[in-house]
Amino acid sequence: MRNKAALAAALLAAGVAVVSAQAGARPQVTFRAEVNYVEVDVIVTDAAGNFVPGLTAADFEVFDAGKPQTIEAFHEINVPLARADQPIIGGPPVVQDVASNEGLSDGRLFVIVLDDFHTAPWRSNEVQRRAREFVTKYLAANDLAAVVQVSRPGRAQDFTANRALLLEAIDSFIGSGLQSAVRNRIQDMENRRGTNQAAAPGRDLDGGERVSRARAVYSTIEQLSANLASITGRRKALLLFSEGVSATGDLALPDSAVDANDTRGTMIGAIAAATRANVHVYAVDTGGMTTGVVSAADATMPFNERAEAEGLTTEALAAERNSAEAMLRVVSQQTGGTAVVDTNNITAGFARIQRDNSAYYLLGFSSTAPRDGKFHGLQVKVKRPGLEVRARPGYHAARVDSARSKPTPRAPLADLLSAPLSDGGLPMRVAAPVFRRDGDKATALLAVELAPDVFRFEPEGGGFVEDAHIAYQLIDDDAKVVSGDAHDFEMRLSQATRDLVQARGFRAVFPLAVEPGRYQVRVAAQLKNAARRGSVFFDLVVPDLPRERLVWSGVSLTSAAAAAVPTRPADADTGTLIPLMPSAMRTFAAGDTLALYAEAYDNDRRAAHVVDLTVSVRDETGKSVFSTSEERSSAGVPAGRGHALHLEVPLEGLPQGRYVLTLTARSRAGGNAIAVQEIPFTIS
Repeated sequence: MRNKAALAAALLAAGVAVVSAQAGARPQVTFRAEVNYVEVDVIVTDAAGNFVPGLTAADFEVFDAGKPQTIEAFHEINVPLARADQPIIGGPPVVQDVASNEGLSDGRLFVIVLDDFHTAPWRSNEVQRRAREFVTKYLAANDLAAVVQVSRPGRAQDFTANRALLLEAIDSFIGSGLQSAVRNRIQDMENRRGTNQAAAPGRDLDGGERVSRARAVYSTIEQLSANLASITGRRKALLLFSEGVSATGDLALPDSAVDANDTRGTMIGAIAAATRANVHVYAVDTGGMTTGVVSAADATMPFNERAEAEGLTTEALAAERNSAEAMLRVVSQQTGGTAVVDTNNITAGFARIQRDNSAYYLLGFSSTAPRDGKFHGLQVKVKRPGLEVRARPGYHAARVDSARSKPTPRAPLADLLSAPLSDGGLPMRVAAPVFRRDGDKATALLAVELAPDVFRFEPEGGGFVEDAHIAYQLIDDDAKVVSGDAHDFEMRLSQATRDLVQARGFRAVFPLAVEPGRYQVRVAAQLKNAARRGSVFFDLVVPDLPRERLVWSGVSLTSAAAAAVPTRPADADTGTLIPLMPSAMRTFAAGDTLALYAEAYDNDRRAAHVVDLTVSVRDETGKSVFSTSEERSSAGVPAGRGHALHLEVPLEGLPQGRYVLTLTARSRAGGNAIAVQEIPFTIS
């Protein structure tokens, strides 16, 4: 393998340019966020059920509590269904190894809530299958989705376009639904047969737990809606996979009516939060995914005369089921969604959810209604005859708190780091390859690249100045911030260096100590003079580098032409960790030369053996346009280190198009362990 020391030294000294991707065709829609400002999504269809495009604000009338409102913002939204990126035609999608905040408003936004508290264990596989179906068939490549389980809200998969991570979160779902209240009461009677309590009415001994679980579902909807409230100018859909929620506790207890009323209040709070945040709930009835109104266990319960006398019959089971199902309908209807209930045709429901969130009108107005926390009815009309209008029936106004205390001062960029989505106000790209260092420890090299043409340098003292502030957080799978820091970069540049930054961009590299596991990395940055701010969120999976039999590190990938980008390591030792600082650039000019560095960790110490390392490049047709390989012996490799791979890949002679760079390590020891890294890139 070739290794040109001169090129490596230049790359280490100067870094790699960032190339900003072209923004999507859909414009950014921004609405105001005042407490009295209301957004409403409107779906208009013709007699055949097809969306009607081309309407204007003059075609609509909006009434708040019967009073006409002035439409202050109006957009027709038609979101394209982008296909998954397949750099090799006919091959599987290849996940990009870098993250960007560009094109954030191009797709749909879905939150998949799996209600394990109200899903029977025996339906777990079917719920997984159906949720997977939605992700694989009804999410477009430009969509973002998140997965939340009600019993484990902290262990959620945050918004991502990575289908593999969404499916992994879905596959961990296991239903833990309680036995029906009717069955519990019958079983309680059977357990007390022949005792001095035999004549007492049957009780639902899970009543208290049932109430707690109902409140947990509604609280989840409320909290998610509150988190999504800051996202304006786009439709937000929440898919609730649930068998429905019963609002009653143990009817034999004196406070059961209080429990039922409190639970209903929690439901109203969830609906209120969803309508304020313009979140549309689409309930998917997991009980309707299998045939039969009641389970086989319920249907074979020994109903005796006493049970019949207390009304504990199959009709009572059906009534309990219908009551729970009614909750799904109410929450969906009141938030402007639809409920996929009482049907096995889940696919048709998924198709409608996709349609609803692909083409609609987005209206905004300043409400003249009082901010009293109460429900306010909404009515949207279209002046053209023969059209059907669908919008949520109202919203709960925000309540004015006259005793509101002053907000607590927050650190710079804290609002961006805690937001539900990345912010595209300042174009950024981020890479974070992980390497094994210091024995069993691992280090992620976080490379943050600010795009060209975003800086505004001011003349000062014969030079030019601009200040950048970059902050980041590393959040573990339990939603805990395990590390984070912030850095100020004071740029005091000559005219030549200023011009270089303006043309090439700027990169900062931060070393992060990481343990094996899955994390979300949140990076935010702002420029003082340019008055621009932005953020990038992405998932980072850290393998167990010291213990997996054969595994690659991350790949530090850069190019010769990108060596002119100024790079600022966060500390003086960063540049000594690896011989090639990472870049987030994945679009290269024709005739350029790639440079890469990676390490293959062979943890099989049973006997000396050979590991084959191969690097190849394939074009869109799958044809190999570059390949090189060599043998490495496990003998003599220091403990805690790997087989270092440092080489160049010439792009000269390759036409414009998409390619896949593949690194393969294959052990010749027993079992023939193999490790593969794939990186898509483009030649422009």
